[in-house]
Amino acid sequence: MIRIGLIGAGNVGRAHAETFRHLPGVKLAAVADSHPANAKAVADAYKADALTESQALIERDDIDVVVIASPTPFHAFQARNAAQAGKHVYLETPVARTLKDGREAVEAARQSGVVMTVGHTLRCYSEYEGMRARVQGGAIGTPGVIRLSRRTPHPRGWYANIAASGGAILDGMIHELDYLLWTFGPVERIYCRGLYGRRELDRLDYALAVLRMKSGAIAHVETSWCHYGQFCLDAEFAGDKGLIRYDNLGAVSLQISLIDFNSNGRSYFSESPIIKPAHFLMMEKFLAAVKGEGDNPAPAEEALEALALVEAAAKSMELNQAVQTGAAA
Repeated sequence: MIRIGLIGAGNVGRAHAETFRHLPGVKLAAVADSHPANAKAVADAYKADALTESQALIERDDIDVVVIASPTPFHAFQARNAAQAGKHVYLETPVARTLKDGREAVEAARQSGVVMTVGHTLRCYSEYEGMRARVQGGAIGTPGVIRLSRRTPHPRGWYANIAASGGAILDGMIHELDYLLWTFGPVERIYCRGLYGRRELDRLDYALAVLRMKSGAIAHVETSWCHYGQFCLDAEFAGDKGLIRYDNLGAVSLQISLIDFNSNGRSYFSESPIIKPAHFLMMEKFLAAVKGEGDNPAPAEEALEALALVEAAAKSMELNQAVQTGAAA
């Protein structure tokens, strides 16, 4: 039995708690959240203990795995503390607010010998896995132009504080950057334009990055918190032998839209009812790695590379010029 401690009882934390219910050999033992009512609501629903301090959860002897779904500024120190306590760690994206803090968390996991996975779930979307397999299998020949896009409504709340959330590039674009590195290899330089740091982000944020890959290919990566409608993912990969295109709304068999997308009470659902959600598959693979039955699906060391690209994108926007990229570790 794998006993899990969950830090963060917001929307993402509740989604993880529901996932644990459907995984064999897994028990949610405790939930920690700085808001007691949130912790109690999730803990009561899944017959777990409710706590208000993350460190108290980490120090419990009956916890094997810590799942961190707290706001971004808390990721690094909670992950570091959990790793130093000998707990395996599943960490929501990003690995940290800054590359420096991320390196410290990853080093703690390395020294303790624990598995640390970061929730870059594009790696577990069946369509994105399929596209990667075809690209790497030579289906489109040598890639020349790569386009990746993510468009959502503004998440509001603490995300509007750019010092805490890092804006749309850290919360959204980082997923596409991780996928870009995972599928197409290293990046040489990046040029990015957007609203980062240019205005209050309580209503809008947007960024578009152009990246030169080491292979010579050019990538266009877009992220938006200005979208009025469903969560949208688009991808297009062009090579000298073919083209691959994908958009999530054109591929799913069930789309439901509820309430106002731009209110705090918005609710939407768009996925195949017959395929396991990507976050579920990622958690399955992580727990298999914990048991020694598979590879880490999204190693924290690789997540640092995506975080380094986000910091390069922010620097590019600040300087209004292309920025050379280098190794994150």
